[in-house]
Amino acid sequence: MADAVLPRADLPRFGIGKVLGQSFTVFFRNFHRFFPIMLLCSAPSLALTHWTRSLPADPRHPLASHPWLSIVAWLVAVVVTAVSHGIVTVGTVQQLGGERFDLRVCLQRGLAAAPKVAVATFLFWLAILLGMVVIIIPGLVVVVIFWVYLPTIVVENVGILESFRRSRLLTRGRRWPIFGLFLVVIGAYVVLEVVLIRTVGLAGLQAAMRNFWILVAAGAFGSVIGTYYAVVTALGYYHLRAEKEGITSEIAKVFD
Repeated sequence: MADAVLPRADLPRFGIGKVLGQSFTVFFRNFHRFFPIMLLCSAPSLALTHWTRSLPADPRHPLASHPWLSIVAWLVAVVVTAVSHGIVTVGTVQQLGGERFDLRVCLQRGLAAAPKVAVATFLFWLAILLGMVVIIIPGLVVVVIFWVYLPTIVVENVGILESFRRSRLLTRGRRWPIFGLFLVVIGAYVVLEVVLIRTVGLAGLQAAMRNFWILVAAGAFGSVIGTYYAVVTALGYYHLRAEKEGITSEIAKVFD
């Protein structure tokens, strides 16, 4: 990990508008690269989900048949999504640092970090769920404080616990803007889901998702959202490090 230096006035500063504006540019410029990676990584999760939902309904759990298999499918989704986000993070940071996109390096670094990323992501979601059990605010606090744990693992090659410490340090002093950014990015997706559920009903939505092609379409849409969120997170990480540690192009040189 590069040594921290004093931030300079001419370096990028973290801001909602700056991150959102730049994220659209990076997202559309690299959509043909990032989206297939995200969709391909989601294939195991989609296949497992389809198989689970094609099983006969369990009368004891009419709204959530075979709950244990559903949990396994969710865990697989968490892992493969984390791995794909890691690969997209490498590609995004490469270009932010002035390097050319290198698919080989993206796959190599993303897959090498996969075990640590998967465990850290599980711990991240576990902390969120525990926070939600208490009250919704602690869960959101966890999201904001540990928002950039994944990029620190992929880019800085730190350990699992160290990634959470690094994220806590990088997000300190910028957590309200991060919270606002999170609401903007995730809020639109949540609104769409709520509208869809209110339109067709939860039971109707679950019945529709038993159709393979509808499930694939939903997976493709989720991959688009996931790709954009991964880009936003990588950009946030880049700007937070630049602002706090005075590091810009040096971030991408760790992939050389």
